[in-house]
Amino acid sequence: MDERDSLTAAIAAVERAGIDPGHWGAALGAIADLLGAQFATLETFDPKSHRHIGFRASRLQPGTMNAYLRHYADISPRTRYIWRQPERTIVYDHLVMDERGMDRDPFYQEFLAPAELRYFVSGAVSRAPGQHTIVSLQRARRRGHVSPRDIEKLRHLLPSLRNSADLAQRLSAAGSEAMRGPLDWLSDAVAVLSPEETVVYANAAMEDIFSRGDGIDLVSGTLRLADAAGANLFARALAAIRRNRFDPLAPLHAADLVASRSSGAAPYIVAVRALPATATDTLYLAADPLAIVFVRDPAPQPPLVHASIRLAFALTEAETQLAGALRQGISPHDHADARGISRNTVYTHLRRLKEKLGCATVTGLVRLLERMHPPVEGPGDRTK
Repeated sequence: MDERDSLTAAIAAVERAGIDPGHWGAALGAIADLLGAQFATLETFDPKSHRHIGFRASRLQPGTMNAYLRHYADISPRTRYIWRQPERTIVYDHLVMDERGMDRDPFYQEFLAPAELRYFVSGAVSRAPGQHTIVSLQRARRRGHVSPRDIEKLRHLLPSLRNSADLAQRLSAAGSEAMRGPLDWLSDAVAVLSPEETVVYANAAMEDIFSRGDGIDLVSGTLRLADAAGANLFARALAAIRRNRFDPLAPLHAADLVASRSSGAAPYIVAVRALPATATDTLYLAADPLAIVFVRDPAPQPPLVHASIRLAFALTEAETQLAGALRQGISPHDHADARGISRNTVYTHLRRLKEKLGCATVTGLVRLLERMHPPVEGPGDRTK
């Protein structure tokens, strides 16, 4: 296959990867072959923290990848340089440092040299708000620096890489939305944490807990435990999950703890579970959620809707409580104040309740709830 056909095949492979993430390994492998590289990576960073939020690779051994993600990515002079470059910029070694500098630099000597690697070429794929993506090709020392022809090939690939990376991100977000529906039905509080340890999803029950601020809160997008001992155990659990995230032989980490409450109520029971990152022989994805957190309130919760009605409409705990309040003539504002939660949270529950019961207005919703048999039970109904 001549160079033009190889370039066309690589572009086609990249375009397939945008639709099906399972093809990223083949796409990056085709790019590596085209540019005479040992392996290729597609990395996405948070522009503020410079931490990885996505990492795809072809032909990269798990041990090498672990070492890079845990330590050497932070000290790489290459990524520090390309972070500052505009989209579609091509960067190679001598723009970063000379040969003498490479001989002294820890990234080159401790990380690259044992793998018989030396040279690279990278391209700034995109600089979207909240994430910067780069593609990098690693070459063996014996292959020497990339040629002007290699740089031109990569320049031709960058638009396709940008489009496919953007499409893959959008499809991944859509898949995450589909996953959230079943979690929202759970009566236990659930939160999903990103690799940055921020909350990317919280079901209605978890939103209620956040709004109370009684031992567990949401601070700057991060789940915080007020109890020092519980917070320490929680941080250690997340650190263990992150440490073993890309080790295919390590078991998925799990931790259980309690979170004391300032109100003096029984402490929450908190379960932290690792979520596996996508990993195959050719693809590693660091943008997968890091962990899922379950929080259970041990205090008995009275049923607010007959089981058959709750199951029929797939109501969450928060939605069933609001339904009971509406049937008793309690306004959403008063319900929020009585439960100590924000009005915005209650109106989110109200919107979902109207959607699930097919009502356009609150008046129509209340009338429907009043006509239901078995009836929706409020706190006053349970004594009958």
